[in-house]
Amino acid sequence: MKKQLLQVLTIAGFISLFGACQNAPEGENAQSPAESTEQAPAGGGQSAISDDVSQPNVVKVAIGSKDHTTLVKAVQAAELVDALSNNGPFTVFAPTNAAFDALPPGTVETLLKPENKDKLQNVLYNHVMDITPENFSEVNRDHYIHSKGHAVEALYAVLADKGFFPWDDLETVEKYGSHFIDHPTRDVPGIEQNTGALGHGLALAVGMALAAKKDGHSNRIFTIMGDGELAEGSIWEASISAAHYKLDNLVAIVDRNTLQISGRTEDIMATEPLEDKFKAFGYAVRNVDGNDIVALVELF
Repeated sequence: MKKQLLQVLTIAGFISLFGACQNAPEGENAQSPAESTEQAPAGGGQSAISDDVSQPNVVKVAIGSKDHTTLVKAVQAAELVDALSNNGPFTVFAPTNAAFDALPPGTVETLLKPENKDKLQNVLYNHVMDITPENFSEVNRDHYIHSKGHAVEALYAVLADKGFFPWDDLETVEKYGSHFIDHPTRDVPGIEQNTGALGHGLALAVGMALAAKKDGHSNRIFTIMGDGELAEGSIWEASISAAHYKLDNLVAIVDRNTLQISGRTEDIMATEPLEDKFKAFGYAVRNVDGNDIVALVELF
């Protein structure tokens, strides 16, 4: 069941266990918002599903627009059609053909080459994800809690790439007087909550997910936990609450690298069968290879 570790920005390894508490009565199975209620034909993904009931997804809208033919080619070349055919919500900035034409000559043609798929995906990810400095003060947006605080350097790089602060600021990481210390702090633009005391991130995320539900918001709350912190009782207390309130807007991610500060997790405090434990608390559990970025995007 375990897969190879993912290196995120060459800093942190992740085997990710994704869960959203199922919103269904006891004894019934429910699917998380990231799941389709239909199965794709063999060899096809979400885009291959025939659906005459739902509203057209962002891909179908773009395909039907004569002003977005270049964007459609880019999405196809990056193999993101299935990912963008899933349920949203997506905030999509859709450049027109005219916008692409304004780029330096040869830029689009170069990006569309198969060997540049990774570069193209990076460009598209930064244009379809609803994570920006401009909307950070809004309440009804996705929220992210970095419970695995000691891996904050990876988050710093992501936030710099998103424009929350200049890349040059990262030259001060862990230096005297710098806000960029070795655990998340809200002194850094883009950080949602101070974390680092292990076991607290999920409880924070549960509280935010519950508040979003009560306020009638459509956003989702994400948190990444290390598997070592699963020995904290607060993780399972939070999970009881998530199940009780049927928080299907909660996405919990576990870095299953089997390591903690003093050794292997299974030697220090065994957590297996981990998948069964989360299922018992009502999570819709999915295992994914953290090295497969496209698989991660499709899962969300």
